[in-house]
Amino acid sequence: SSQFLYTEMLSLKLTYESALQQDLKKILGVEEIIMLSTSPMELRLANQKLGNRFIKTLQAMNELDMGEFFNAYAQKTKDPTHATSYGVFAASLNIELKKALRHYLYA
Repeated sequence: SSQFLYTEMLSLKLTYESALQQDLKKILGVEEIIMLSTSPMELRLANQKLGNRFIKTLQAMNELDMGEFFNAYAQKTKDPTHATSYGVFAASLNIELKKALRHYLYA
């Protein structure tokens, strides 16, 4: 659906590109816009819960070195979504954007 395209895929792409530039402020801004524009509240909270769980799962995998930028993002984000945290994750591991989008769709 177009909603999926303009929320999930676009936010993943924007945060991926911002993470490559190490622009944490822009990533947090994208997350804030998503939070403010997502309704109903149940959907917004579920999306945030997925983002938080994804970040915690990555942090629990000690053998993955996510780098300083991802760790700074994980500490600063208040409203992560699965798509935005996945975008930062993919950029932190230098996964090609097209490949990251494809794997996100598969998941």
